[in-house]
Amino acid sequence: MNDKIIIYGGSFDPLHNGHVEIAMKASSFLECPLLFVPAKNARWKDNEASPEDRLAMLELACNELNKDGKQRFSVSCFEIDAPGDGPSYSVETVLHFKKEYETLYFVIGADQVNLFDKWKDPDVIAKNAKIYYVPRHGYPLNQENIKRFDMKPMPFKEHEVSSTDIREMKSIDYPDYIRHYVEDKDLYFIKALSKYLKESRLKHSLRVANVALDIARNNHETLDSLKTYQAAVLHDIGKYVPDDEAKAIVSKVYSKEYSEYPYWALHQWVGAYLAEKEFGIKDKDILESIEYHCTGRAKMGPLEQTIYSADKIEPGRGYDSSKLIQSCLKDYHQGFLDVLAANRIYLAEKTKDTPHNNSCPLTEESYIYFLDKKEGNN
Repeated sequence: MNDKIIIYGGSFDPLHNGHVEIAMKASSFLECPLLFVPAKNARWKDNEASPEDRLAMLELACNELNKDGKQRFSVSCFEIDAPGDGPSYSVETVLHFKKEYETLYFVIGADQVNLFDKWKDPDVIAKNAKIYYVPRHGYPLNQENIKRFDMKPMPFKEHEVSSTDIREMKSIDYPDYIRHYVEDKDLYFIKALSKYLKESRLKHSLRVANVALDIARNNHETLDSLKTYQAAVLHDIGKYVPDDEAKAIVSKVYSKEYSEYPYWALHQWVGAYLAEKEFGIKDKDILESIEYHCTGRAKMGPLEQTIYSADKIEPGRGYDSSKLIQSCLKDYHQGFLDVLAANRIYLAEKTKDTPHNNSCPLTEESYIYFLDKKEGNN
């Protein structure tokens, strides 16, 4: 029989930084390996991602957590492989692993402390495993449950992050390797984006989002990472609205002047309209970054500049944009000026025979304001 192990169960839909922090600190504090046990079907809530996807994300996490070579973290398919489609019950998991380990530690969050007496056979769980909970700042706990089930607190506070917020793109507080998996597998909010974007355009939007997020993290004193990611992911959702409908939206919501802009410019305003109407975005900076990501304008703010730049330099554009990316990473504003200057040269060459196809007052204003008068540097 093995010595001891920590059982850490949950939906992990998806795994987030709070889960990772609990796993690392619990393993260190209790001085033993930790086993993630994802539920096939959680009792208290519906899972959005499939068991297979949630299992795959946990395996990615374990690969990262075990890079130190100690192999302290692993995943069990015990609940996922259980027969039937009913909810998962922790008592069955505990009794199963009690046959293999002399000592079981069972880790739960503060919210489950208050619900624990409603679990199936909670006294059996407490008899066969030592229950540890992770306190949450300002969260009241059921002291009767703590006493009845002999629960012990972990010596650290819970990292407050919501899987629901991640699924709804209201948070990016999860590891990048999980975010990339979500993007690649069209999970959660990506699935909603697929209703508006063709596959190739969706992939472009995600490349823009990843470049923009890198810029925001490198310029974190000025740029908010979540707002940057949201704006970048949503920037092109107006791309496939028919021209007549797009003109009507722009004329009604923005201005008749903008509705007369070239067809390629209309989608930026339609995109901002859809971002607010369909995705609930209310933040002015995000909406304005979508509204002017294509044409640019005078007096663009930091987020606007970043989305404009990321859209033009994402690596799928078909040219070597590495120097411009590095410039933006070093300084978002100087990088934006470099991108704007490069785009001016590109458009001048591209449209020298048909300048009316890609010209508009807003773009010219941005050139004058940022490049010619140099006011953007003041």
